[in-house]
Amino acid sequence: MSFQQVALQLYILLRRGTLDLTSFEDLIVALSIPKSLALFAFNLLIYARYMRVADTESQQLNWCSVGSLLYFIWRLFMLTSRILALAVFASHFTRFVFVIVGIHFAASYFLLWRQECEYFEGEPIKQKIFRFAIAYVHIFCFFPLEGKNTRKWGYPFYILTLIENSAMVLLWNFLTSYGLKFRIAMLTTEWITFVVGIVSLVLFYRCFHPSLNADETRPDDVDLGSHKRVKSLYKRARWELNGNENGTTATTVKTVAVTSLSSCNATDV
Repeated sequence: MSFQQVALQLYILLRRGTLDLTSFEDLIVALSIPKSLALFAFNLLIYARYMRVADTESQQLNWCSVGSLLYFIWRLFMLTSRILALAVFASHFTRFVFVIVGIHFAASYFLLWRQECEYFEGEPIKQKIFRFAIAYVHIFCFFPLEGKNTRKWGYPFYILTLIENSAMVLLWNFLTSYGLKFRIAMLTTEWITFVVGIVSLVLFYRCFHPSLNADETRPDDVDLGSHKRVKSLYKRARWELNGNENGTTATTVKTVAVTSLSSCNATDV
């Protein structure tokens, strides 16, 4: 089940205004919404873990760790907050929800446009399509292209999301025909889930991020700064020479970069 399907299920329940738990169909829907949200969060955790497994220089994110738990809670509660805000707003302002989504999509694409994309090198059309796809994902959750400087891109994303979510649930609260208790419950759930998500995010990055467990004096360590500089130069050279018909030049640059990287290993080990 996709993000929009979960939002649609919640939207239908809110439009109906009733939930009969004695009905088998309503019970299945009520159970499938939290199950799908938990699976989404868990899939994001799997993605984050295996991205680190693929990078031998990165510290690993272990399954049975506080860091993994906080990452899961962060993703779960942020997804819940976002989808709840979109669903309650759409239940009363059915057409205007696309305005909110469009604004968020445009802002997300602008942020993604400024991020370095290592996918589909030398194929600008595919890169643009890929950025459009990731901008769509950003409607529901934070998913940066770069594996670095995530705080730089996370701050504007979450500030915009908080403003949008608060505006949507407050407008719904003032204009909906639901009772006072239900409206207060929705407002409370919306802001509590967002706060729990942010707190989990901060704790994860401040206290339990895998990079914080790196030993600075490991005997098998090399000068990672030198590695990153050489790798960066090599990557930039590949981009600049991509599509160049002069294969000799590309081979020479590759050889120089590999030789420099090898010399770093020989000197620092």
